[in-house]
Amino acid sequence: MFGFGRRYKLERVETALRAALAERDDYLRQLIVALGERDELRRQRDHFRGELDRLQRRPDDQEALSRLDAGEPRADIARSYGVDATTIGRPEAR
Repeated sequence: MFGFGRRYKLERVETALRAALAERDDYLRQLIVALGERDELRRQRDHFRGELDRLQRRPDDQEALSRLDAGEPRADIARSYGVDATTIGRPEAR
């Protein structure tokens, strides 16, 4: 009568199991958030690395001139180097 039978034991086990599952679910939610934040930071890192590489890359004069000789538009060459199209051209003869 005081609840020490099988039913009582099963209820205690069920309660403990539910608590453990709730704790696991909370942990998984936190893990999902942390992984999402990590992925966002990695995306930002890759973006800024690409920007840095783009800014540090200077046009190779010979490559740019050969592309001009091949008939490629200045705007396309400038866009590939991330510079203004007016900076692409042949050096003036002095």
